[in-house]
Amino acid sequence: MQQALAAKGIARPTRVQREAIPVVLRGRFRSLVFADQTGTGKTFAYLLPVFQALKDEESLGVHTEPSRPRALILVPNRELGEQVLHASKHLSHHLKLKVRFLGQGHPLGKTTQDLLSSGVDILIGTTGKLLQALDEHWIHLTRVRFVVIDEADTMYSSITGFQEDLEKIFYPLFSRIRRTSKQAKPPAGDSSSSPSSSPSSGSSSAAPVHFIFTAATITRDLQESLQKQFPDITKLISNSLHKQAQNLKIRWVEVGFDKEDKLLTLLSKDIMDKKTMIFCNTIQCCRATDLFLQGASPSLAASLASFHGGIPPEKRKQNFSLFLENKAKALVCTDAASRGLDIPDVSCVVLYDFPKNSVDFLHRVGRTARAGASGDVVCFVQKKDRLLASRIRDAIEKGVPLESSEWKGIERKVSSYGERSRSSPGIRRKESSGRSYGGMRNKGNEGMRNKERSGRP
Repeated sequence: MQQALAAKGIARPTRVQREAIPVVLRGRFRSLVFADQTGTGKTFAYLLPVFQALKDEESLGVHTEPSRPRALILVPNRELGEQVLHASKHLSHHLKLKVRFLGQGHPLGKTTQDLLSSGVDILIGTTGKLLQALDEHWIHLTRVRFVVIDEADTMYSSITGFQEDLEKIFYPLFSRIRRTSKQAKPPAGDSSSSPSSSPSSGSSSAAPVHFIFTAATITRDLQESLQKQFPDITKLISNSLHKQAQNLKIRWVEVGFDKEDKLLTLLSKDIMDKKTMIFCNTIQCCRATDLFLQGASPSLAASLASFHGGIPPEKRKQNFSLFLENKAKALVCTDAASRGLDIPDVSCVVLYDFPKNSVDFLHRVGRTARAGASGDVVCFVQKKDRLLASRIRDAIEKGVPLESSEWKGIERKVSSYGERSRSSPGIRRKESSGRSYGGMRNKGNEGMRNKERSGRP
């Protein structure tokens, strides 16, 4: 593990990593949610302890098996899945675990089936492809120890609508939990409750399942869903949640019918040398804005790429790669590019269409000023946007959260599974008793769709 981190140039953990990693490694939880601003290292906050726990299992006789992953990582889209896959492949190079990916644009053919049959420890996927693989009996969840929901605020959004898929995936795991919960629970502090403790026979079907949710915002949809399904969930909530990064500079620009002209002037004079993301609210606006900029300036046309749900997956991947590799300096995009994607060195974000709520605002501006870097945001505000923009601007100037949450200000409590641990500054903790999973409807996996949910903006 140390070699893997050194090769990535990681010398010390971030705040959320310092707080989350020990909790996951101790394993005295059944469900955990940790939330912090974008760009704070949440991916490695779950990858590192999950990898370590799976490696520890091997010393107890638990090894890789065909088509039976020991950890699931669920993501809202292919692009985020491929980024998680890239980070996981780096760790697996040093830790020798088998990582596979199922996502939109990856057909479930014989090649994929053979790959899964050759063994899988960690399976990363979008919900639609995972349900299809379950329906085809290409994977089985009998050995799953960890389920990670990355970008949980997106996955539980009433707009994107992944909740039904998640319930179908969770159902067999919940059934397993109910069976094993009838067995005697170990006393508090018993090492048998840790993730690294598994039956020496090599089967982990009777071992506990740990659910981990990570998010950059705690939305009402997410909060209500988790409270219903996981009433005793352990919560690690950052004090900086729902606040803008301190090293972010925001400009507010009033626009009307001159909106296109002001964008062209901005790009041509102020920021064309900067790596820039231009956010639109709809696919139609993305297409129109891209077409306008392409026709307005040959130099701009050579520096533009588009990213939205109306672009075929392979073409979208190509466009995204152009932007990542700095071959395109500006990306015209919808919120498909605002959730979870780690795009290095974005200097400026332009909100060409003002977002419809404060959560979308936080995700969009979170594409810049990441990991301590500085960044600029330019907000185009039309008459219809003034009320929301005024409220957001007022909250920013007062230094208060842009989005309210009942989980803010939670006092830390002692977990019934073990000792009180020392929290890092800026993280508020509530540890669960880990005694119940509630609110799951018994839908099972009937009627699994073979069609990927797009959830696309």
